[in-house]
Amino acid sequence: MSRIRRLAPTTCPHCGAQNTLFIDAHRQLSCRLCGHQVGQKEESPAPVVELPTPATALPPAELRRRYPVSYKLIYPNEVEPWAKSAYYTGLECVERGQYDEAIRALRRALEAQPDLIDAHLWLGRLLTDPEPKRQHYSAVLLSIPNHAEAIRELMVLKGEISPEESERIRRGGGKVATAEVPVMAMAKTQECPVCGGEMRANQDGRIVCQHCGYQRKITLGGDRGTKSYMVEMLRRRGQKVRWQVGERLLRCKSCGAETLLQPHALTARCPFCGSRAVVEADALRSFVQPDGIVLFQLTPPEAQQALDAALNSRMERIKGLFINNRVASTSITPVYLPFWLFDLELQVNLSIEDRRSAVYIESLADVYRREQYSDAVFNVAVCGVESPPRSLTDRLKNFFLEQMRPYQHDLLAGATAELYTLDFEQASFLARQRVSERMRQRYAHGTRDNIRTNVQSLVQSMQFRLALLPVYVVTVIEQDGDYRSALIHGQTGQVVLGVAQRPRR
Repeated sequence: MSRIRRLAPTTCPHCGAQNTLFIDAHRQLSCRLCGHQVGQKEESPAPVVELPTPATALPPAELRRRYPVSYKLIYPNEVEPWAKSAYYTGLECVERGQYDEAIRALRRALEAQPDLIDAHLWLGRLLTDPEPKRQHYSAVLLSIPNHAEAIRELMVLKGEISPEESERIRRGGGKVATAEVPVMAMAKTQECPVCGGEMRANQDGRIVCQHCGYQRKITLGGDRGTKSYMVEMLRRRGQKVRWQVGERLLRCKSCGAETLLQPHALTARCPFCGSRAVVEADALRSFVQPDGIVLFQLTPPEAQQALDAALNSRMERIKGLFINNRVASTSITPVYLPFWLFDLELQVNLSIEDRRSAVYIESLADVYRREQYSDAVFNVAVCGVESPPRSLTDRLKNFFLEQMRPYQHDLLAGATAELYTLDFEQASFLARQRVSERMRQRYAHGTRDNIRTNVQSLVQSMQFRLALLPVYVVTVIEQDGDYRSALIHGQTGQVVLGVAQRPRR
């Protein structure tokens, strides 16, 4: 197993200062105090694996090592006897290393049954011409959209990943390393080009200086596009090293001061000169930018009005008869929170046991039956941060995603935004759980004891995107010293109240 490479030094060997090392924009360990670059002893490079190009056939031993021959079919339906015989003949020829005979046999199998995906898959492995390989792998994806091998090989043929990355993916992915020192962040400063004042973005597509009135129009074109979950997973596994980053170091472009940013910070304000900046990347390219942003429609006074109405609702007044929930003060902060939005295509399999008429039925086939449906769920939202807690963010409903605009740094002028700490792979598990529960509720045939339904949801394909959604984050302080967290929907004014808690001492 590959071990994780860690950056151990914490003391500068040049000036002796401690805890001043960080990873700069050139991925070099440097000292913030004296600027000395610390030379790291690199590990011996791994031997380079010479991989064949898509137009070069693999030797028989290498082919069998990569793709062990299995006579178990992945084709879901019944196979014609002649097609099955020709397909098994092709596999026998593969085992003997007789590629030409194997290709002819597999083609005979497709003549008898054109949708036999097992034959398409082996022809994609054996053929040397890129265009036929592309056609056969594409045929596999028509039946199994998430077939990892077919997607990976098509990415190689299209030049989206290299053969070395493909081999790394096949072997299970690269290393995961942790940066134990702050990593240099690159950011775009949001200040007026005329007077250096603070800029703010308006909903009409303009950013306006709050001091001199300078305005600049924002171009709102571009793609808010979704990405294939499987393709992005393969890209990630193809990376030689995937970095996990904690704190980031940001150097202010206005005054030169350095600030340590928390892992969830996407925007920052310099504590010395007050200038604002939006983080674009870090030296290790450890995160991706949002794909889209939905702007606030609710003004702060309107948000305060919605909060007051929720705190004075009938339910809150009834609670006040038993506990002291009177409000002493509130604080409201507009924040753009990161949400992963998933689109899933599903195959829903039902196993139904219907015993309502079991007394009159002679065949168990009438009691047990199976049904299969195709379904889809769009825009399943999973918040990409753990604070505010998921018990609150999951209750936010009905964002108007048709108003989403392609993400641009200028749209965050004067705003506060957070960076995701839960990546798309972790968020996808939560999305699958929610969709499975929704399918169970949708396809369950009643709740009576004489009808039992088992619902199994299989994800056929998944698309996703990262969006910044408008939320007011609220802290409510009660007269007895308790505090409550709350969220206000930045478009609809929906208020989500948390449970009162005692402050930690």
